[in-house]
Amino acid sequence: MKLTMVMQSYLYDYQGGASNRVNKFHRALAGFAGQSESSNNIELIVISHGCPITKAQYRNFVEMHKPKNFSYFEVERNSQFEGSPRDIGIENAKGEYISYLDSDDMLVVNYCEKLIDAIEFWKNPKWLYFNDFIRTNTGASERKIKMEQGRIGTSNLCHRKDLFPNVRWSDLDGYGHDWGFILRLKKFGGEGVRVSSKGYVVCHIPFKMDY
Repeated sequence: MKLTMVMQSYLYDYQGGASNRVNKFHRALAGFAGQSESSNNIELIVISHGCPITKAQYRNFVEMHKPKNFSYFEVERNSQFEGSPRDIGIENAKGEYISYLDSDDMLVVNYCEKLIDAIEFWKNPKWLYFNDFIRTNTGASERKIKMEQGRIGTSNLCHRKDLFPNVRWSDLDGYGHDWGFILRLKKFGGEGVRVSSKGYVVCHIPFKMDY
């Protein structure tokens, strides 16, 4: 298997969180289930971060749609923005590469296909990164990474599984922990390869945008 997408999920309301979190969770799951890439080549791992709602809604989705390439794990919740749950996804991934999906975001239908094409074109780099898109009421606009300013997050990343455990999310807690993870990628995986946008659509920015 080439690619595993990891989704950490907490669906209760919290300050700055997206609205209608359950509906958006189903939207994210459906976006992955509808990918053009063969289900034999990609998988989604959902990690419930101390969230019974995630467990119930995940079960509802799987019973209704019966995807073959979904997996589910649970971890206790110790803090709001805790890094370590994603490590559970990486540890259990079957894919050679890891990417991430937030429960309130969207994927275009060929996102995984384009990402795998880029991995193969660049001959299996240690990690790669790309621009994402911001969803608005009128469509989506490309948002450019500014690496030197630390303006890059999980929606812009894909990395080899075998960088783990040197590159891991443990001890990277709090909002904005993405940059700490990227510094670990740089330390153990070099500068990475910048590729064209693949179709990850960000639908929520706290206190700024919520689609």
